[in-house]
Amino acid sequence: MSSQQQTPNVPRRSEGDSDPIASTRLLMERFTFDLALALAGHEVSFEDYTSGELAEHIRWSLRPLLEGGSAQRPNFGEYGELQIVVHPDGQKFCLVKFDVYSRTELVSGLLLPAARQRVALDVIVDGDRIRDFGIYPYDDWWLQNWL
Repeated sequence: MSSQQQTPNVPRRSEGDSDPIASTRLLMERFTFDLALALAGHEVSFEDYTSGELAEHIRWSLRPLLEGGSAQRPNFGEYGELQIVVHPDGQKFCLVKFDVYSRTELVSGLLLPAARQRVALDVIVDGDRIRDFGIYPYDDWWLQNWL
């Protein structure tokens, strides 16, 4: 696994961007891309758009996967659905639904495909920062009735 810093090929929000939906969409694209990079063992600067505490929680949660000796090959598919609800106070509630086709590469080089999973990423955004998030199987009843 590589620990080299990768420069994501994901658009960044410009300082003059005042459209909360467009900037939140870009933030969600970057976050999902960065999660995939982190799963593959790359260093990611989650602190650019989350608190240091949340960034450390993400890294701590991924540690068992990364230290197990196997390499993750995340594939979040080419298509995802994004729903954004803007609260009157400006806080945004986001739901990103996508299919995961990830594989695990064992130390021996053997690739273990995983069954396709439908996943939802539930994110709370304040301004241009992610305040909290969760990742869930999309089959959960409450998640299907999220909006």
